Amino acid sequence: FVVWNLTMYRRSIADNLMVTASIMANQTKASLAFEDAKDAEKTLASLKAQPSIVAADIHGKNGKHFISYYRDAEHPDEIKHECITQSGYLFKGDRIVVKKPIELDGENIGTVTILSDTSQVRKMLSNSVRIVGCVTIIIGVLGYFIAARMQGFISRPILSLADTARVVSRDKDYSKRATRVSDDETGILIDAFNEMLDQVQISQAELMEAKANLEDKVRERTQALTAEVHSRKEAQMR
Repeated sequence: FVVWNLTMYRRSIADNLMVTASIMANQTKASLAFEDAKDAEKTLASLKAQPSIVAADIHGKNGKHFISYYRDAEHPDEIKHECITQSGYLFKGDRIVVKKPIELDGENIGTVTILSDTSQVRKMLSNSVRIVGCVTIIIGVLGYFIAARMQGFISRPILSLADTARVVSRDKDYSKRATRVSDDETGILIDAFNEMLDQVQISQAELMEAKANLEDKVRERTQALTAEVHSRKEAQMR
């Protein structure tokens, strides 16, 4: 968001300065054609309405300097014209330079160059970082409480299921059942676990019954053998 906002804001600043340069070029072309520096100076003075503009220059067709404007006349910030040779804009450090040709009757009679600082970009970037930071903190806090609440819905049934499984494993008590508290995937898991316990309990009951029947048969067989042996002994004694 910050990078996109910064890119769009830089482009907006460049577009606005290009519009300003076009206005200056249109309003000073007569002054340049008639070499009326005072009139051009008045036109450039209107740039004071835009505090971010540091300086502006107008050059004639042959590149000869015609008139300049400085935001701070006592400490003028010179424009390095070699940094941009064609019409357009260029960001250079914390400054932006825009250049626009001055045309009269389809003929190029000079150029207007404007130098502006990017303090507005820094302010925008600082504000964007603050906004993103605040939003991130708010989302983080809300996310923490939502996650904590959701964790209760999810972890509580699973922990209960784990406790039941631990008791069943320790005590071999297959009559225990986990309590279903929701109809989501956790509830389905608990149902499957309880169904498994049902099957194990049934199998255990069948196994116990089979074991009891086997013991009865062994007891009956043992008694029968004992009676038979006793009968044979009595027969031999006679």
